[in-house]
Amino acid sequence: MKCKLYGEKPFRGEQIFKWLYKDKVSSFDEMTNLSLELREKLKNTYSMGEFKILKKQEALDRNH
Repeated sequence: MKCKLYGEKPFRGEQIFKWLYKDKVSSFDEMTNLSLELREKLKNTYSMGEFKILKKQEALDRNH
């Protein structure tokens, strides 16, 4: 997402990235350091999918 397109400062993209990939939020409403207006724009433009692990595989040599 290019925050500049929404009239937002570039650091907003970093905040959104952190919320999604580090904090793993499940809704835009949880992104409390973003303005309500930006959260509404995000909700109206994007959707958050809920992913479920179907199968997990681990390598036998994972300690090497």
